Parts: sequence; structure tokens; C-alpha cells
Amino acid sequence: MGGFRPRRQFERQRYQVLHLFGAGLSPIRQAGGVDKNGYDAGDHQETASDGGRLNAVSNLAKERQHLGEYEAADSLFRHVLASYEARFGADHHLIALVMQDLAEIQHLWGHLDEAEGFHRESLAMRRRVFGGEHRQVAWALSGLAMVRRDRGAAAESEALLREALDIQRRVGDTERNIASTMEKLADVRGTAGLPRNRAKAN
Repeated sequence: MGGFRPRRQFERQRYQVLHLFGAGLSPIRQAGGVDKNGYDAGDHQETASDGGRLNAVSNLAKERQHLGEYEAADSLFRHVLASYEARFGADHHLIALVMQDLAEIQHLWGHLDEAEGFHRESLAMRRRVFGGEHRQVAWALSGLAMVRRDRGAAAESEALLREALDIQRRVGDTERNIASTMEKLADVRGTAGLPRNRAKAN
């Protein structure tokens, strides 16, 4: 009981911040310029003011997702996606990123068909933008693998994760990201009734 009140107060403060933050967001019709070389995982880094507001909307969406407000988060990310598509057209790494964000929300929400669809779109776009050998392709493979696992396709999930792990090792992804993929692979093998420690050995 002793920790309940501070946690409740913390959550109330989060809601207040989110309310004030959300109230100040104006409609966005066009994203600003993007420094592609400065982009990193989970980031929407832009230089122009409209781009900065899109970044703010994305951050707000992640906060809503963290609070379990998937419908609100989904709506915000779809707004960002439409803005990026209007700005960049067909293939762009930021569009693929938001698709992955939407896939993760749909996955958490239990909408596996939509989650898989967004993951596959994000993966295909990243392959077109970056080619086959890129860490963002590996991350897309990993996300898709988790949906396939939850749909009962353990063998396909394992194959996707092994492909992701191979790419990560070849391109020199961070130890943290590689370890995360290995943990997912061990989990999938455990779900399928296979020895978990093989995931690290192979």
C-alpha cells in the first residue's frame, strides 16, 4: 500500500502533462525536412517546425501506448503516417518507422491481422530503401517474427529471427540489439518446446 499513492500521483501527473501537451498540438499538413543520416531507432528527428510538431505527436502517441490507450495512440500515429506520406510520397524510412509503430500497437491491442500487415509493409519498404543488409531490416524482421509467434507459426518466427540475427551480426549492430534478438529467439524456441540454449549456440 505504501507505494500505491506515489504511483497513482505519478500517473495523474502524466495525464495532466499529456492533456496540456496534446491541447497545444495544431493540425499538421506537411512534415519538415529530415536528416536521414541523423535518424536512429525509435526517433523521428526533423529540422523544420512542422517536422518538430510531428515528432511531438509521435512522442505523445508513445506515451498513450505506454498508458495502454491503444486507440488514442493508433489515431495519433495514423496522423503522423498520413503527414509523412503527403510529404515524402511512396518509400521513405520514416514512413516505414511509423508503420512499425502502428504494427506494435495493433499487436498489443490483439489485432494480429493488422499488426502483421503493417510489419510486412514496413519490412518491404525498408528493403526497398536500405537494401537487404541493414539493421532496420533486421528490426522489421524481428517485429514480424513476434506476431508470427503469437499466431502459432513458431517455425516461421524462428526463421525470421535467425535471418534478423544474421543481418545484425554482419552489419555490426549494437550488442544490446543483438542480445534482444537472441532472447526473442530463445523465447520462440521455448514456446515450440525446443531447447532454449540452442538459440545462442547456432
